[in-house]
Amino acid sequence: MPPPLPCNKEQIVGLLEHWITNKEETLPPISIEPTTTDKMHERYCHYQISVYHPTVECYSLRYIVQRKISKGELEIGDQSITNDPHPQHQVMMISHDHAYGETWTPWEDTEEEEECEASETVVFPDINGVAIKFSQTILAQQFFDSLGFSENQIREASKAITTIASGGSYDPLPKEAIIFTDEDICYPGEHLLPLYLTTHINKQPLKRAFIDEGASLNMISLHTLDMLGVSRTTIKMRATTVRGFRGQTQTTIWIVHLMMKIRPIKALTPFYVFEDDTTFHVLLGRGWILNHKVVASTYHQCVKTDIGGRQYQIPATSNPFGPDEAYMDNAVFYTQPVLE
Repeated sequence: MPPPLPCNKEQIVGLLEHWITNKEETLPPISIEPTTTDKMHERYCHYQISVYHPTVECYSLRYIVQRKISKGELEIGDQSITNDPHPQHQVMMISHDHAYGETWTPWEDTEEEEECEASETVVFPDINGVAIKFSQTILAQQFFDSLGFSENQIREASKAITTIASGGSYDPLPKEAIIFTDEDICYPGEHLLPLYLTTHINKQPLKRAFIDEGASLNMISLHTLDMLGVSRTTIKMRATTVRGFRGQTQTTIWIVHLMMKIRPIKALTPFYVFEDDTTFHVLLGRGWILNHKVVASTYHQCVKTDIGGRQYQIPATSNPFGPDEAYMDNAVFYTQPVLE
């Protein structure tokens, strides 16, 4: 018996559609085409294309996934997010696909590590004990009182001073914490700009991947899909209730899985399809943001992420609108006034 699938139904269906589109796998032949009612049935299998057993219980599909994992062709994405209210947006990482010829390459620090020179330092065996004694001295108390420090501030300041005096570096933040400083500001003075990133889908660059932390879904328009040359046959129907831009609700919606790359982030990503045309090419919501541990800052006009213990900075697109797109709503933020 093959082991259970290490992912949920939405993820395995997306992977299966990706394998079929790229002709990596073929579905078994069928004698009767399934109806729309069949596809909505809880025991409908997307591999057998019939109401037989749930997709996640399909042994044939389990064998395929197990084979790809053992060959190193499939890596399961980060599943540590348990409080995500929209778990269907978790993505699967395809590790064997290296056919993309994008110009973007992962952001790398090319600077060589500086050599550490040994120096004579005073080593305190008990930093906390020395810090407490230091904070109780008359000069230290007078200094902290003049600054109006609280007890917690006095404790942290004493610990920092003692650590520095012993030759170490004091950093109260955990190493994995993502922080922004003034050095991260990509476009000084342009803090009101929407946050667009440049992405690659189907080897084609898109300048306006809009980061929207208020959206629960990733969105793409039919116009953008046509521009990318995505076949309409890859778009599937899903029984999902969503609320549109104008407040209307829709229970059946289209969904498509696309391989998307934004600098070091490359993953098969689900997009919900809508007909309305917008100023953005794709919209990336909380599902994509949480799955890839992305922290966005419109003030700094960039995002940061942590991949394998290494932090990457991805700057916003500098000129997301071309001259022929000056009529669009958000283009006014990037239009400089002409002075006579």
